[in-house]
Amino acid sequence: MDDPNIGFVIASYAVAVTVLTALIIANVVSYRIEKRTIARFEEAGIRRRSDSAKT
Repeated sequence: MDDPNIGFVIASYAVAVTVLTALIIANVVSYRIEKRTIARFEEAGIRRRSDSAKT
């Protein structure tokens, strides 16, 4: 722990962890919003185009 650059290394790791955590949270929130929106469309009778190709 006598390395003069240890502060920079720790700060770099902290920034990387913070950015990755923020990206994961943003993706989870976006996924939940999209899933809720699709459910509302399906309740309103709006179907996906891919559903008609199956029948």
